Amino acid sequence: MRDDLDRFNRMNRDHLAALIEEFLRMRLGPKVKPYGYTFRDRGTFEKRVEFVDPVSGKNWFVGTSSASLIFYGFARAPSRCMSEVKQLGREFNEWIGQQL
Repeated sequence: MRDDLDRFNRMNRDHLAALIEEFLRMRLGPKVKPYGYTFRDRGTFEKRVEFVDPVSGKNWFVGTSSASLIFYGFARAPSRCMSEVKQLGREFNEWIGQQL
């Protein structure tokens, strides 16, 4: 997964958003007006906390900082049940991997 994140990090957010919108139009139809958005996480979900030992002066840490890329896709379309939405997410995951 880290390799995929590195490849996505080389793309700008506008390009990633356009890919999300392309997928939604392809999957839900050309009349759909999608909105794609990405969020780059750098320490939002997990933190690395660093300390200095007051006796020895040595640095130490706990945890690691998260690094994620979150994809959001919105579109007005006929109501779908949760299983269809999850399937759409799985399809997007496969499709976006082929776009690299």
